[in-house]
Amino acid sequence: MPEYDPFEFDVITQDDGDIKSNLLMRVLEIPESTKIIRQAIAQLPDGEITNRSWEMQDSPIIKSYIEVPRRKLYHSYGPEDGRVRNVIVRTPSITNIEAMEHACIGNHITNAQLAIVQCDPCFTCTDRSIQIIKI
Repeated sequence: MPEYDPFEFDVITQDDGDIKSNLLMRVLEIPESTKIIRQAIAQLPDGEITNRSWEMQDSPIIKSYIEVPRRKLYHSYGPEDGRVRNVIVRTPSITNIEAMEHACIGNHITNAQLAIVQCDPCFTCTDRSIQIIKI
């Protein structure tokens, strides 16, 4: 991703794809994330960090992908006439539910709890589906 080009860090990967590898990868990512944060802070320009003269403009749909503890969070906004008219939020739990099934295959039943916790599902996020119809 071009957003990470200015930063120096190691990409952490694991080959096994099991619960232990996932946990180990998360632990090893902590120092790499700390490196990125320290570099970003060092590159902050002097002066105010808030642009108070900002105004919302009509534009095409704005999409945002954010890395969160449970994987990728997606937001989409459709501004119109200075207001947000369309919003889509897709939490990582939706895709993690599918991963839980595959993480459990071939493992002992006692490992199912670990596989579910590894995917870190938010059942509030998966218990909703909203469709807004513009009239």
